[in-house]
Amino acid sequence: MGKKLAGPSPSEVIIQAAQAKKPEDGLATLPFMNQNLDLEARVDDLLSRLTFEEKCILSAGWRDNSTPPIPRLGIPAFRMTDGPHGIAPYALKRLTGAVLYGDDGLPIVAKDGEKQPEGTSTYFPTGIQMASTWDPAIIEEFGKAVGEEMRAINWQMLLGPAVNMCRTPMNGRTFEYHAEDPLLSGKIAAAAIRGIQSKRIATCLKHYAINNQEWNRFKVSAVVSRRAMEEIYFPAFKIAVQEADPWGIMTSYNEINGTYVSEDMDVLRKTLLESWGFKGVVVSDWGATRFCKGIKPLVEAGLGVEMGSRDLYQIDKMQALKAAGSFPEQAFDDNVR
Repeated sequence: MGKKLAGPSPSEVIIQAAQAKKPEDGLATLPFMNQNLDLEARVDDLLSRLTFEEKCILSAGWRDNSTPPIPRLGIPAFRMTDGPHGIAPYALKRLTGAVLYGDDGLPIVAKDGEKQPEGTSTYFPTGIQMASTWDPAIIEEFGKAVGEEMRAINWQMLLGPAVNMCRTPMNGRTFEYHAEDPLLSGKIAAAAIRGIQSKRIATCLKHYAINNQEWNRFKVSAVVSRRAMEEIYFPAFKIAVQEADPWGIMTSYNEINGTYVSEDMDVLRKTLLESWGFKGVVVSDWGATRFCKGIKPLVEAGLGVEMGSRDLYQIDKMQALKAAGSFPEQAFDDNVR
């Protein structure tokens, strides 16, 4: 007997139903569509129109590198790509039969025999080379160039810059980071963010925090004193957040003192959101939530978008928590905002 194929998950069923809904009548006249209104007023209006299920849909990845669209309210898919020193090749792939996604998030398939040429992007210097310039002005120009290339391919968020400390050359990501010095790293990252976001492309500062080895990165716990955090590991992130206002920040895979970053109330909500005043979206690294405790700790800590898959932000389970009266709705709305 052949294997029985699994059907769509409950989350997928809910997402598919949302994709089938047509845009509301008079969509263009709604307050959140009015570019002349204050941004916060537009966001408040949009949040008031989203159903709980639609908020859940927006809170996790879909088709690997994007969040799902909400056609009913004209919200397009939000696409994210690496990386810190240039657009990753997967965002440029345009081959016969390859599945592409339009602004509505729906698949576009090339016709048989039709070739869609593969795009190109500039391969910029690595993070450690950028920091070696000691020149924020030229790094800001780099950011503008990357932002223009992102707009050309219609992707919305660049996953970078990366500002973990260069503690050892044996770390597989050291080339991507800036320096062993937190001040230099933070200043270079802030310049890149200003340049990229000047082109209305979101940045996602990463990997917050203390992600200083690749080996066993899903399960390693960085045992670090609070003083070391404040003097060595946090300052680059803090400088970038407070000087350049990145629109996103990515949580790392590792634990810090036994708690995974994506559910760490102290590292996320108390430090990043409340103390530093970060106003953007907190995004998990791809699959970083797989070993976390559950939905509630993630929401309460401030994780806005679970990327890679819906390991924990499964819509039916979020609905069940809400029905049971144990879902942190205010924190969830803050995260969606």
